[in-house]
Amino acid sequence: MWMCVLVVVATAGFCPAVAGAREHAGGTSKVRLHRKLANIVRDDFLSFAIDDGIAKKDWEHLDLSSERLKSLVRGLLPAVLRFGGTQADCLIFQQDVSLFRGTAKCAPFQKETTPFQLTAESWSQLSEFVSSLNLTLLFDLNALLRDPDGRWNGTNAGKVVSTLAEEGLSVVWQLGNEPNSYQHKFNYSVAPETLAADFLRLRQLLGPAAQLVGPDVNRPKVKGQLEQQPVDMPAQLYLQGFLPTAGAALNAVTFHQYYFDGRTATVADFTDLRHLAVLQRQIAAVRRVAAGAAIWLSETGSAWGGGAPGLSDAYLAGFLWLDKLGVAARQGVQLVVRQALYGGHYGLLNAEMRPNPDYWLSYLYKLVMGPRVLKVRVSGPETVRMYCHCGHRYLPHDSVSCFTLNLGNAPEKVRLDSSMQEGGIQYMLTPPNGNLTSRGILCNGQLLQLEQDRLPAMPVALLEPSTSLTLPAYSMAFQVFRRAAPRSCLLEV
Repeated sequence: MWMCVLVVVATAGFCPAVAGAREHAGGTSKVRLHRKLANIVRDDFLSFAIDDGIAKKDWEHLDLSSERLKSLVRGLLPAVLRFGGTQADCLIFQQDVSLFRGTAKCAPFQKETTPFQLTAESWSQLSEFVSSLNLTLLFDLNALLRDPDGRWNGTNAGKVVSTLAEEGLSVVWQLGNEPNSYQHKFNYSVAPETLAADFLRLRQLLGPAAQLVGPDVNRPKVKGQLEQQPVDMPAQLYLQGFLPTAGAALNAVTFHQYYFDGRTATVADFTDLRHLAVLQRQIAAVRRVAAGAAIWLSETGSAWGGGAPGLSDAYLAGFLWLDKLGVAARQGVQLVVRQALYGGHYGLLNAEMRPNPDYWLSYLYKLVMGPRVLKVRVSGPETVRMYCHCGHRYLPHDSVSCFTLNLGNAPEKVRLDSSMQEGGIQYMLTPPNGNLTSRGILCNGQLLQLEQDRLPAMPVALLEPSTSLTLPAYSMAFQVFRRAAPRSCLLEV
């Protein structure tokens, strides 16, 4: 059924111009909805991570038993929870660190990169959290336990695998985190051919039925046209050396992506179209090397280094996040893991365990977007973007769900495809008081916030039948169009 809560939505008057943002006087964009699918993503396409560095202090700042936390995670289900990050290559699972004194290569080359034990008590808390929420756990094993001859020492991994098997958790496995950057982080390197042999040994340990992904290279560098992405850049060279041996053992090829350095990022960076253009080329670069393999974006956020203070957790970060989800789904990526659910400046939740704006965007995405990705063409200013999927399975079967972005400083009129003109519902998202660095977000004019630690009913506006819609300056929106689905949405897969 279509919800019929009406909220008056302003279409002008929001958001003064941002320094460095694209100046535009406003105008009309045209949307063409193609009949063929661009991709079919997993139901848990939008997923998230908990950095294992938080476990280093026995969850001192994260209460995994919190009912508020669990309520917020339920709003993002189904999902994969990645337990990984830089500290994955320092983690010793339920064994004394001294047993690995000669094999652990996680040296104090950078701050806090020293081996630590994930205790049985700490693991129990995480295990209960994962099982109670029916999450799939993406567990990143330590790849820097190395014998004197440089071969991977898999004894601790064996303990992890046997323990998780006994507990019956749904698990996907990784080995190592950003191996092409080991020299930079740990003053130690593992050749891609060596890591590939390690993955084959891990595959033998896991058996053929287990899910194994990798190698989690970071920041593939790009240039030029989409179809001409380089293969001679560091991340691509690592993949080239790794995949010929390990490719057959993998269920997906994984890489990490951020747009810029959080320590130097500015407000203008978050609406700079040059930054938004990078991801499409990075995916193309990985696809060129991966040669048809499934691709996961297994760690990603707005800015590396923990995010940009006051920006990665603000309203304007949503432009990068939603555009990333749209581009990744359209370009054939099967899974996107947000860094992070909690922690740093890029967490979906803040230090008080309350939603940052990107959480609300993620929640709305889960509410209306289905896994079948449609091809959409938007003609007009580059500041206007629209991404559409067949509607969520709980919506009418002939609906199409879209999200739209207006990164410009003026309202934009969007002329709709003829199939999208019968109306529907809309969630219009704008910043409180026009402040792009606000930690809050308005949905159809109402501030989104928890109600006694529970998710609220989302304020929804009715879209009357029309040939167009209007996007306020610096706005984001989700629309569900009734009776808009092409035949490709209705066919059985």
